[in-house]
Amino acid sequence: MIEPFLTKRQVADKLQVSPRTIQRLHLPHMRIGGQNRYLWSEVIAALKTGSPDGAKVVPFPTEKGAA
Repeated sequence: MIEPFLTKRQVADKLQVSPRTIQRLHLPHMRIGGQNRYLWSEVIAALKTGSPDGAKVVPFPTEKGAA
């Protein structure tokens, strides 16, 4: 199954943060139609390990109860 692209709002809702926080995290994304689109698997990987492009991504638990 192909993974769907997510909007900034959808990622923010999944992580329970504001869309502005998603912008500040500099998560890996692609520009499609003039807007940023995210792959959930890349977002999770960046939050667990930091961004591959050297941006300042602060890892934090993305699942309830995770430490």
